[in-house]
Amino acid sequence: KPPPSTRLDRLVNVSDTRLLAALDANHRIRQQLCRPEVVAAFGDEHGNVHLDRSLIHNAHREIGRPVTQEISWLLFDVLGMQGLRYYSRHVDGDQSVCWALHGEVHLDMKSAEHLDPANDEHRAAVQYVSDLYSLPLPMAWAAPVVQTLTA
Repeated sequence: KPPPSTRLDRLVNVSDTRLLAALDANHRIRQQLCRPEVVAAFGDEHGNVHLDRSLIHNAHREIGRPVTQEISWLLFDVLGMQGLRYYSRHVDGDQSVCWALHGEVHLDMKSAEHLDPANDEHRAAVQYVSDLYSLPLPMAWAAPVVQTLTA
């Protein structure tokens, strides 16, 4: 059986605040966040810990690794995500953006094509990324995608 192709709707940004809030409510992740060493490192004045970018980005290996392992398990094995975007704690700026792709994802890097705003598929993909990361679009890319029905 061939590996699944990569789909944009199966890639997530683990810095997205809505995703972090949803992950924070998961019982397995909550168990990791309530561990004494996590509370000592990231708890507020009441001992509460919530999943945020800081915890993922700055967590010490022994403290943060079990949390990020639970996140990976939930995203890849339970929800079927194919990849996640995150920021490296080892590099600053644009070079800190990293991707973790699930081991069974097949990427075809043999072909490339220039994005064209006149192409509905290209425009839909660019609009998806714009929505995902709250990025403004130039007018040519913001036009609605026309979906046609084929008989």
